[in-house]
Amino acid sequence: MIHPLPAPAARAGPLPRPNVPCCGVVSFSTFMPKPYSQTDNNTEVAPQSAFSFVASKGTFPKTITVMIKDESVPVTVTPHFDGFLVSGKIPASAKDTFIRVAITAKGPNLCERGDGWLLKVGK
Repeated sequence: MIHPLPAPAARAGPLPRPNVPCCGVVSFSTFMPKPYSQTDNNTEVAPQSAFSFVASKGTFPKTITVMIKDESVPVTVTPHFDGFLVSGKIPASAKDTFIRVAITAKGPNLCERGDGWLLKVGK
């Protein structure tokens, strides 16, 4: 005698879609020093100033990279509440210029996400 298979259990929410990266779990926040803005934050930071940001807990910490003016910047990554605190220093070569602290990192499905912020560096 053949017994029919039971009906699949109802799911709460949409079905996962194969081969669709899930980058929503990788995010960056709490940028310090605060991003430069001509109207809201028209301040300069010194060369070799410290910077930091928080990466979400869905971020793979060993994949976090920071670039400033096409130069890879060494960072320290430490667990922090619901994610990772990432800190480093602005290179000495960045003087009297605007820079972008450019971040990239990967998360689940090796999905890559990028972000960053603008700073005005003094002499």
